[in-house]
This record gives sequence, structure tokens and C-alpha cells, in this order.
Amino acid sequence: PELGRIAFIATTLVGLAPVAAKALRLIRSGTPFAIETLMSVAAIGALFIGATAEAAMVLLLFMVGELLESYAANRARRGVKALMELVPEDALLLQGTERKRVPVASLRPGDVIEIAPGGRLPADAELLNPFASFDESALTGESVPVERQRGEKVAAGSLSVDQAAQMKVISEPGKNAIDRILQLIEEAEERRAPIERFLDRFSRYYTPAIMLLAVAVILVPPLLFSQPW
Repeated sequence: PELGRIAFIATTLVGLAPVAAKALRLIRSGTPFAIETLMSVAAIGALFIGATAEAAMVLLLFMVGELLESYAANRARRGVKALMELVPEDALLLQGTERKRVPVASLRPGDVIEIAPGGRLPADAELLNPFASFDESALTGESVPVERQRGEKVAAGSLSVDQAAQMKVISEPGKNAIDRILQLIEEAEERRAPIERFLDRFSRYYTPAIMLLAVAVILVPPLLFSQPW
């Protein structure tokens, strides 16, 4: 039992260090009642009353939640990075009988470009060939290549599967399908969900109220009713 108690105390102290440090930083920045503050107070209080297992468990569950949140955020960032890498940096521009490599940022609607087999489309474009197949799985999740006919629109990031495809650019720089998806992701990250705003407002009152209640439970019985400490 004694070794177990020591192990729980050591585990709590190791887990408490980063949580308490973040709580102190938030207090200095004007956010005294963050969840980290509540977790720190709960763990320290549990240690003082000898509930070492509960102290360790509270911090363990909190840190597991933080790790899961971090994993989800990193996965989303990797997805955004993968989307950005779908658009090549340059394109093969056709001007009469001439062909030259140009930066994707210089493409304008009406420009004619050629996509080699296995190459990705740098902008939204209209197919000029009689037909061609494109792998659009990076955008739609559909693993089977899609056959497009002359005049059909193909989204940026699509991969030409079976032949060199001549395409007419129809999107302005920074306004292709990939850019629109990235913009939607950024807007979704910036906009806070209603439940998140509610929880922030709720925590401003809930956390200090719980802390005051805990202090009252400690002080009121012995001071007013002669109960033992």
C-alpha cells in the first residue's frame, strides 16, 4: 500500500507540472479560471486529503483528453498540408506552337495548358480533348477514375490518368477548388461553435463557484458547527 501511494503521488506530480505551468501562464494573461486551474486545484486538494489514486486518475483522464485533442488537430493540419501539395508549382502553357513552363500564379482564365499523364491540374479548367480520364479521389474520395468529355469542367488537383490532356483554365489565381476548400477550413477553424461559446461563458462562473463551494465545505463546518477539521 505504501509503495502504491508513493507511485500515485509521483505520477500526480509528474502530470501536474505541465498542467499547473499552463494554468499559471493563463492566470498571468488574464484567464484565471481555465480548466487547467481547476484540474491543478483538484489534484493538489486530492493529495492533501490523501486521495492519491483519485489525484492521479483526474490528471490522467485530463491528459488523455488533451492528447486526443492534439491528435485531432494535427490530423486536420496534415490534411490541409496534403491538400496544398495537390497543386503543382508550375504548368505547361501552350501559346500557338510554343510550349513553356510558367508559374501557376501567372495562369489566367482562357490560358491553354497541357497536363501530362500522371500530372495534376494546377487550376480549375475545361477539357479541350474529345475525352480524358481523371483521378479525382483526392477531392471526392472516389477511387475510380472519372471520364470527362470535351467542354466538361475538371477541378484543380485532379490527376490526368491515361493521356496528355489539353485544358482551358477557368479559375483565377487563388480561387480554384483547392483554394476554396482551404478557405472553408480556415473559416471553420476561426468560427467558434455556439456550444464552445456557451461553455466559455459557463466556465467563467462555474469554475470560481466550485472553488468557493470547496472552500466553504472546508471552513464552514469547523468554524460554525464545531466540527473537526
